[in-house]
Amino acid sequence: MAMRYNIDRSRDLTVFTLTGEIALSEFIDCLHSYIDNQPTFYEIYDVRELCGNRFSKEEVSALALFLEQRAAKRPSGGKTAVVVDKNIDYGLSRMVSMLTDGLVPYTIEVFKDIDAAYQWLDEK
Repeated sequence: MAMRYNIDRSRDLTVFTLTGEIALSEFIDCLHSYIDNQPTFYEIYDVRELCGNRFSKEEVSALALFLEQRAAKRPSGGKTAVVVDKNIDYGLSRMVSMLTDGLVPYTIEVFKDIDAAYQWLDEK
């Protein structure tokens, strides 16, 4: 598994890139590091290179709870785009979006096209 992120402070944007197979613990460890160090207003999670096992329903719920517990650390009104190319990743990402709706101060949307994700982030 590889999860890395690049912060562009001039655009107030963080781009996460996930490749290979990922465990929830690795995902949360990376998010801990990011969230505890000035998260940006905009985020993109590019998960198109994920493969292998995916998070279980229980792990998706645990991830949503983690995001809810750290909601105050993200700027209010922010946007998070998740870019997928597989139906399973679309469904799991939508679950996270629905579980956190109204509980976090930012919006999570799922896209199958990275250009559409960037366009959505650029909309004011």
